[in-house]
Amino acid sequence: VWVQRGTNNRIGGPDPRDRNVVSANGLHGIILAGQATDNLIAGNYVGTDVTGSVALGNEGLGGIMIALGAFSNVLQGNLISGNRGSGVGIDDAGSSYNAILGNRIGTDATGARAIPNRAHGIWLNEPLSGFNRIGGTRPEERNIVSGNLGAGMAINSSGNVMLGNFVGTDITGRNPLGNADNGVGLVRSPNMLGGATPQEANVIAANGGFGVGASGHYNMVLGNYIGTDPSGQVPLGNAAGGVTLGGRHSIVQANVIAHTTMSADGRGGSGVSFSPEFDCTIRRNSIHHNARVGIEGAREPPAPVIKTVGSNTLAGTACPGCEVEIFSDSEDEGRGFEGSTVADKSGAFAFSKGSGHFTDLNVTATATDRDGRTSAFSAPGRVPVSVVARPPR
Repeated sequence: VWVQRGTNNRIGGPDPRDRNVVSANGLHGIILAGQATDNLIAGNYVGTDVTGSVALGNEGLGGIMIALGAFSNVLQGNLISGNRGSGVGIDDAGSSYNAILGNRIGTDATGARAIPNRAHGIWLNEPLSGFNRIGGTRPEERNIVSGNLGAGMAINSSGNVMLGNFVGTDITGRNPLGNADNGVGLVRSPNMLGGATPQEANVIAANGGFGVGASGHYNMVLGNYIGTDPSGQVPLGNAAGGVTLGGRHSIVQANVIAHTTMSADGRGGSGVSFSPEFDCTIRRNSIHHNARVGIEGAREPPAPVIKTVGSNTLAGTACPGCEVEIFSDSEDEGRGFEGSTVADKSGAFAFSKGSGHFTDLNVTATATDRDGRTSAFSAPGRVPVSVVARPPR
């Protein structure tokens, strides 16, 4: 199906009786091109048979392509699997302001089994085609982007938002169905992955590479579950690491980043990793049970030093004027955020939780300086066992 400069066309629809099966073609399954705008592609099977359980892939670069300046189109509720290239591709300058909502990309119709696209699930491959939305805050807008042979999402454009998706799990979010490469790759900047509310959180789990690989500058990774199910309790670690940052001034805040594994040759496995020359902000995350370390690569500022620990207080030293965040953990990372304080001009800091006790056997701390650079975790300080608020995990 080719729509060239067309406006307000509908391909498929929300009723199963409206469904088109667009499969086994020599190029793309469906393409919107040449400034095609305000079109709706809904409820179709693109790359499978009529049952949605057998691959009959299209041979082009994508099952559905948006290209040559097509903008303000909606892809909603489609099954896009088994294609030779990526499931969905957005390419060429001006292909912007499109919405990808509620699709199953790389799975069968039930969302329980993989029918891989041979490249990425979603591929945005043009720096001048940004400001697209992938997912949303309502359950029916959630994309399931899993089981693909490349990355779940490969984002090589700017200004995009990714909200509420499951990347690397089945439709329940509780069972692994990983993409072979990274869950989400953010090559350009800035982009926003997740947000400030629970409805905006992406689940990025069980993928063969990093959960999130952000090589561009000024990317924001906010409030996601990276390596767990949506409850934050079921381990579904990403193989190479949780989040790796390859650009300056990125922000990783309020995520769960857990259960990463390590390769046989000892590489990877950290919760968050980045090169020392990059100024990155790592704040208020729940980072725990990673195979290597919680935060790797941070040299400036230096990690705080915890000197004394009580039932709900601690004191130590950090970089002067830095904000010190306090965490509790069963090991040496930072599962539970306890609060924050600021080091004085000499670098001394003290923290009191007020009522209640620390919630695990160890406390750790990070320091963030005025330039937004965050340290690694401190060495842990031991909480008196008799006053820990809950048993160790």
